[in-house]
Amino acid sequence: INQTTLIGHIKNGDTTGITITGVRSIKKTTHVKVYPNPAENYINISTDISNGISILEMYDLRGRLITTKNFENELSLDVSQWSNGVYFVIIKDADGVVLHREKIVVQ
Repeated sequence: INQTTLIGHIKNGDTTGITITGVRSIKKTTHVKVYPNPAENYINISTDISNGISILEMYDLRGRLITTKNFENELSLDVSQWSNGVYFVIIKDADGVVLHREKIVVQ
């Protein structure tokens, strides 16, 4: 399912800054758990995807990709050597459709 998103504003009829982007919506039928949050040593991820591989992507606050992992149903990610801070978890299915997004704190 694609959604169209309007980014920008209209002021006095001027459409400067208006951008239309196509965005895939998050699937509503998949359950994803990311825990514990905050995390100290490990982050656990579990999904109920029945058709195979899920993809984990972890980003820092600057949007830099920290790690990518493929997994089936469950994954335990060692974050004990990571700097304290906020990270973003994105879980995708094998087709690249985003299933889940979440902010994680590592302390």
